[in-house]
Amino acid sequence: MQHHWRNWLGNHSARPQELAAPDDVAGVVACVERAAARGQAVRVVSGGYCWSPLVPCDGMILSIEKLRRIRHIDRERQQITIETGAPLRDLVLAAAEHGLSVHSPAMFMGLTVGGLIATGSHGTGGSAATVGDAVVAYELVTASGEVIQASDVGSDRWRAVITNLGALGVVTAVTLQCEPLYNVLEVHEQVHYMEAAPRIAQALDRHEFASIFWSPAGGIANFKLGNRTDQPATPTRGRMFPTWQDKTIKFTGRYLPRLVERVPVLTEVMASLVSENIGTGSQVVREPDFSHYQQIYPPVISSEFAVPIERAGEAWAWVVERLMQYWRSGIRPVNMVVHARFGRPSAAWIASSAGRRSCHLEVLCLDGNRHRHLFASELDEKMRGHFGGRPHWGKDIARPWLAAATHGRNMDAFLDIRRDLDPKQRFLNPYLRDEVFGLGRRVVRVAGLARSATAEN
Repeated sequence: MQHHWRNWLGNHSARPQELAAPDDVAGVVACVERAAARGQAVRVVSGGYCWSPLVPCDGMILSIEKLRRIRHIDRERQQITIETGAPLRDLVLAAAEHGLSVHSPAMFMGLTVGGLIATGSHGTGGSAATVGDAVVAYELVTASGEVIQASDVGSDRWRAVITNLGALGVVTAVTLQCEPLYNVLEVHEQVHYMEAAPRIAQALDRHEFASIFWSPAGGIANFKLGNRTDQPATPTRGRMFPTWQDKTIKFTGRYLPRLVERVPVLTEVMASLVSENIGTGSQVVREPDFSHYQQIYPPVISSEFAVPIERAGEAWAWVVERLMQYWRSGIRPVNMVVHARFGRPSAAWIASSAGRRSCHLEVLCLDGNRHRHLFASELDEKMRGHFGGRPHWGKDIARPWLAAATHGRNMDAFLDIRRDLDPKQRFLNPYLRDEVFGLGRRVVRVAGLARSATAEN
């Protein structure tokens, strides 16, 4: 019997032989063993928010959406143990209730803990890497059905687990190191879009937290900056708890993309709706309100590259200049926003920010944008080839077959761990096996090279 699965946007779908949604770890083990007995591939899904085809397979799609319990909160150690199907919202609210902040949280709280860790997702901040870098212990169900519970921070396996692409097994729970809840003095600076690139270095020098937003529909770039403060926080509107106006975007977003193609002026309307909660002026807010400023947005497609932070200004300037060239000719390949965040090096083998401070440069356009493909390949070539950027695994990647090479021997180290945990390639789909890893069914990757093999290793 075939089932039907599709991701949140509908740009990826599958007809797996089984859609499984176990209630607990024992159920996950039973699913993995059942798939092994049938010779099925297994791909794990939680929220289904990836733009890249990490999930689709014709075997078993295993949903961990029911594994969402908070198992333990240790206030003394400032640690939270949570199941990976839990949405980020549950984690953030539980942490705040106990006087804690989550390290490097993503903006949208509908994403799940497991998905954030699997794809190397991140927030922004001078002391922030990825969500996975905060993992101090984890529970992993392997292809053999073994349940590994480990706290091997710094080991090769840990470095593989904290950005894993769902290719090692099923990570069912993690313990995250948090920090005491704090307030942020939030400042907004608006500059002409041509003046943004030269100001990036100064913004990073003066502020722990920095994000930049610019819509090609307008002439202003918005710097959202912040530093920790002991000042009391003021209440905020929307953000973590969307207002009814925010929620209308979810519905209008289904229809406006089509209208935007016919009435280009609506691009500004869409950009302003999505950017409304970014904020203006100066205020003191709690860290969760600073980090989670946008909870509802229309159907969009995102591409993101992590470029070395010392090249952030150049990379930003190139994107802005190239998009304006398109717009002046009436072509709108990015009709939402260009967004930059900044973070410290990740310890994960294959996180986009692995081993270096990075500028995470993202472009978003409305789903159905017929011009998008004109810029997507060009963006990939420039960010990867000229600036040494690495793509975000959970977002749309124009040339996935070139993505692995951006990680060099780190990718070899990851694949060594992957092969040890899953020698029969149970947790791979064609996208990962053939396009990303270049493994095939009869190919082994050794020290950066691919060679034929008569049997799988």
